[in-house]
Amino acid sequence: MARTNIRDAADILRAASVPVIEERYTTGVYAGKSWKDVGWQGQPYRDVKFILWHHDASPTGDSPGALWWVKQSELAPCGAIWVCSGCNGAHAAGTWHVYAGLLSNHAGTGGPGWGVGKDAMNAYALGIETDHTFGESWAPTKKQAQLASLRLGTAALMKAYGLNPNPSLLRHLDWTNGEVDGVPRLPTYGRKNDISGLDLADERVRVADLMKKIGKPSAATRVRQQIKRLTALRDTTRKEGGDTSPLSERIRKLRDRLRGL
Repeated sequence: MARTNIRDAADILRAASVPVIEERYTTGVYAGKSWKDVGWQGQPYRDVKFILWHHDASPTGDSPGALWWVKQSELAPCGAIWVCSGCNGAHAAGTWHVYAGLLSNHAGTGGPGWGVGKDAMNAYALGIETDHTFGESWAPTKKQAQLASLRLGTAALMKAYGLNPNPSLLRHLDWTNGEVDGVPRLPTYGRKNDISGLDLADERVRVADLMKKIGKPSAATRVRQQIKRLTALRDTTRKEGGDTSPLSERIRKLRDRLRGL
């Protein structure tokens, strides 16, 4: 079945422990609407098969004003989610601002490629904007937190939507340039270079690795589950008059281990 919206995106991200803000519209053409019902001319996606990473080309450093632009500019919504670098300390670096549940403008001219026709990627790709710009470094601690969150959130969405990072994770520059996954150089080569500073092959591997870990219980959770099962077994053994000392010793050791996690 085709996926025509991403109205569940905020819930998916929260379940993966990614910080999320569900944006509201109090002014502009979408005033009074829930983000879940916001889309370019009210259109749904044809089918979400890709995630495209972008940067917003804002000034270097925190640029919270870029959020207004992606939500309210003439072609807004531009992308569906904006991943910030902390908005000058307002919240954690790597917070996902979710602002469009339906189709958005972001991919623009490019293709054909990846089974998508010329200039048609908006209908098939969730566009994720980032507070980042041309040549900006990912090295600062805050930027590393933003990048880690971008990867984790992308992994969570791809897992929920049944997408494989190879080939479903792309950068904007791939759509406009080609020369990736067997797609030849495109007429729009050089039009865009976002997302700046990230290698596609490496990012696909990183996101795929994160997808394997999402949904798996942590070590502490697994130990708690063991303690719960052994405690129930110990109580049953006690009622039946059996020797509970081996079970009690195992529970004690697990509790010691839990304190160290």
